[in-house]
Amino acid sequence: MCAKVNEETIPGEEKSCGVRHANRTLDLVDIQKAAEMSVTIDAGVVRHQIQDMDIPEVDFGTFLWETCSHYGDRIAVTEQDGASCSYTQLRERWLRVAAGLQRRGFGPDQLACVHAANSGDLLLAVGGTFLAGGGIVFSKAVMTPNAFESVDKVFIGGSTAPAALLKEAQVKFSFKFISQGYGLTETCGSVTSTGLKDCGFGSVGKPVPMVQVKVVDSKTGRKLGPGEKGEICVKAPFTFMGYVNKARETAEVYDDEGFVQTGDVGFYDERGDLYVTGRLKELIKCMDLQIEPAEIERLLLQDPAVCEALVAGVPHEQFGEAVRAFVVLSQGRAPDENTRERLRRTVAEALPNHEHLHGGVEFVDHIPKSETGKSIRAVLRDAYLQGQVSIRQ
Repeated sequence: MCAKVNEETIPGEEKSCGVRHANRTLDLVDIQKAAEMSVTIDAGVVRHQIQDMDIPEVDFGTFLWETCSHYGDRIAVTEQDGASCSYTQLRERWLRVAAGLQRRGFGPDQLACVHAANSGDLLLAVGGTFLAGGGIVFSKAVMTPNAFESVDKVFIGGSTAPAALLKEAQVKFSFKFISQGYGLTETCGSVTSTGLKDCGFGSVGKPVPMVQVKVVDSKTGRKLGPGEKGEICVKAPFTFMGYVNKARETAEVYDDEGFVQTGDVGFYDERGDLYVTGRLKELIKCMDLQIEPAEIERLLLQDPAVCEALVAGVPHEQFGEAVRAFVVLSQGRAPDENTRERLRRTVAEALPNHEHLHGGVEFVDHIPKSETGKSIRAVLRDAYLQGQVSIRQ
């Protein structure tokens, strides 16, 4: 084992993944260019045309070095709003990484830890040319005036950005490329990526070299075809060794064919492009029908008054469970009943009745996030039910 990586979990429920040297193979691959190669769809499995590669031993700093040298000569990071990692902790981590990278000729002046409020302010502070982060990071940057004056390349991973926002940003800023990828801690990096010439605007791309993807019925395990939604499963020689000191959980995450069961819901199309639409454990059940939160959140984020949005299932006397929206308003916006009603109407006009905001709309100051900026739905829902969420009136 060359490293132990903490998986994102609910605070207090830490889970660590063992990582082999082989897990770092794709750090040396230009996955955006590889994504432009052909894939095959056979017996319900989408495969990249490259299924075998030499696997060198590489150190942990390789992927940071390759990213920096490929896209620029300096890496800058900032603390995420609402993240569980403080600015001081973030800076200490980067100093430790910098010490290791100096042996590769990577000077400490090439690592900058900027105390900025969000990704947009970070870009303004350092004049970056390449932005890498989750969908929320990208969305915040888009809403910051002049943030993209120097940026010409964007990579989105960890969480997706709304297709409409991607299209609008591409037209407005004329990036050289916007690329999206998909991966998780257990896969030790991206397992799909869009090409440089074809972002897909909504898709997270095709499998990268050595990766196989299938979508299955979560109850029966049956492989599903193009356009059919189910659980996304991934197989590759570089997936993780297992959860450290958690043999039962490790056995449960792999299926009989050696695929990692991601817990993510999605589908692939006839070209082999993958679409991620939600999480199995985050599905809301209203009127005995399942609801994927991501679709509702994408609708809410299209409103100019909305900076961030998260929906969760809350108890409902008539329907058992109903959708409640938690909204962080854009800078300069104040909570009012007109905005609340407009958001309700936006969802009601686009989606069926069981997906309407029968649980209401709440305006909050921030949405809790993990260290990488992903919203933690369960934390916000539980805090709300316990009366621990500060509601803006």
